[in-house]
Amino acid sequence: EAPPSQVGTAATISVAFMETLGTVFQTFSEGY
Repeated sequence: EAPPSQVGTAATISVAFMETLGTVFQTFSEGY
């Protein structure tokens, strides 16, 4: 069982990763 703090960290990293991915995708879409 993972401690709540670890779960919160994983969720934060996932959100940050998805936001970065979206930003990169937008940049490519505007570039081409």
